[in-house]
Amino acid sequence: MDIYWRWAGTSDLTHGYCSEQATILGLLKTAEILATRPDARVVIQGILPIGRTDGRRESDVKKGFLGIGGGGAHTLKQARDRYSFWSSVKRIKEELRDFCTKHPHIMYFDVNALLVNKKSSTEQFNYNLMKDFRHLSLEGYKVVGKAIKEEIARIMQDENEGNDIIHKQLR
Repeated sequence: MDIYWRWAGTSDLTHGYCSEQATILGLLKTAEILATRPDARVVIQGILPIGRTDGRRESDVKKGFLGIGGGGAHTLKQARDRYSFWSSVKRIKEELRDFCTKHPHIMYFDVNALLVNKKSSTEQFNYNLMKDFRHLSLEGYKVVGKAIKEEIARIMQDENEGNDIIHKQLR
């Protein structure tokens, strides 16, 4: 069995090159191609929760609130710099998760569950894992790497035991 791990990037979405739909289609096309290989298992890792810190006090940034909009932007560049991509990341996540439940041997790994804390009605970055709201810190890589290792071991164990891995929820 071969396991292909598709780590979804953020640059196309955040730099305005691709819409949410184009981002989703690119990820799914790659997964479908990989899934045609004999004995392939494909895991699509969701897009990292991304945001912006521009113009905010360090104390506010450390709180890591998601969903803050781009108010006051007068140009496309300003809007892009201030816009929170969290709503796009969540919509993409739901589309990918839905797709994966309908396709054998393609699974979804919700990296956001490792990096975002839900406190009552708000969602916040775990600041220690993504200090700039865009890239994993060393601690973030350790957390995500450990979870990936555990998920791959689970997939391999399920395959070796002949279990049906198609309908299991990943993270």
